[in-house]
Amino acid sequence: MITAIGTRRAARRGGNGTIDVKPSDLWSVSGRVAAQQEHLLRGADKLLGELGKYPDTGGAGTEAQKFAHAYRKIGDRWLEVWGRSVLSVGGTAVGFTETANACTRADAATHPKPGNTADAS
Repeated sequence: MITAIGTRRAARRGGNGTIDVKPSDLWSVSGRVAAQQEHLLRGADKLLGELGKYPDTGGAGTEAQKFAHAYRKIGDRWLEVWGRSVLSVGGTAVGFTETANACTRADAATHPKPGNTADAS
């Protein structure tokens, strides 16, 4: 069992301030969160593919070059932020998995009897 940070809120609702989260729940959430990385990546790939179809949309000349330079600067920053968001989704999934694994190890150390797991509690 993982102790909740907001124990006052739980107490107002008649709870005891704990949240019963099983490692299998955390592993399940981890898998679902990790699957969202693919959606983020596909969205960026699709946008870049569409933009790539129109390389000379701005025209030619000095002003078009200035615009293209500014657009590229903003686009590069957007890609950097987008990439970090994809990584953060993966990091979140890893965090859920690591938490589930830590709970399992702690439970095994606390209850060393075979067959007595946190999921069975």
